Amino acid sequence: MENNKEKQVRKQKTAAMIIAALLLISIILNVVFMLRSRNLSEDNKELTAEMDLVVAEKAEISEEKEEYRNLLDEKRREAANLEQEVKDLEEDIRAKDVRIVHLTREVRDTEKLNKLKAEHEELKEEHSKLQEKLETLNEEIAELSEKYEDLQEEYDAIFAKAEESKKLNAYNITVRNKQYRFIFRDRYVDRARRVDNTYINFEIHSSVFAETGERDIHVLLYDPNGNLMYPGTDTFEKEDETQSGYTITRNVMYEGDPVLLEFDIEHDERLDSGDYAIEVYVDGLLTRTKGFRLE
Repeated sequence: MENNKEKQVRKQKTAAMIIAALLLISIILNVVFMLRSRNLSEDNKELTAEMDLVVAEKAEISEEKEEYRNLLDEKRREAANLEQEVKDLEEDIRAKDVRIVHLTREVRDTEKLNKLKAEHEELKEEHSKLQEKLETLNEEIAELSEKYEDLQEEYDAIFAKAEESKKLNAYNITVRNKQYRFIFRDRYVDRARRVDNTYINFEIHSSVFAETGERDIHVLLYDPNGNLMYPGTDTFEKEDETQSGYTITRNVMYEGDPVLLEFDIEHDERLDSGDYAIEVYVDGLLTRTKGFRLE
């Protein structure tokens, strides 16, 4: 009877120790989760601040670009008017030349002829000044065009950066390879021929500018020879519009908060040693890669 009581007491102590250990593990996991959430929140704030600066810079450049475009259009109109004036003067000069020739041959009135020659010289001088002004305007137009192109390139770069911030990305990829054992507890290993399952964990998140909704996640696992492992008959479309097989997939709902994902890949046959690679695609876009080695 006394032995039964002692056994019962030992069982109770064992149960209490197990419960205490579970509570301790739960507390540790909660602390880790809180720290990671705080880090993600700070990263999100930094991304939001950076995006605000990008948006402000984009608006400023757009306004400056519009001013340069208006100035460029005004200069081009002024140049067109000057070109027309130059053409008109050239026509007038040609007409004067014809009249001088006729007067030289037919008219002996020297005073009238000299007056026409003086007018002709004045027209030539005015033509020369207009020609110089036109060349100056053309140089200004070329300079403004170059500045406008630079602003357009800067605008396109900022716009591309803003669009990039809307995309979801995969963070904190971890890979664990597990061995099942019938008698002892399962354990994580790094020996290729002992691996039964591969667990892949990561988080999906983005900035505050990302749209919410369903997302298609595709995970591609490659063996040391670069071959895709366990591809099915289905495919998905990548960002470059090519079709690709995949190892495993999942559809998730993104609502603006980090989404933790875990994929379990079961290996029916023993693996070969070497370097393995993982690619993570979100809506067809390659967001992250990860490599690991099995001995």
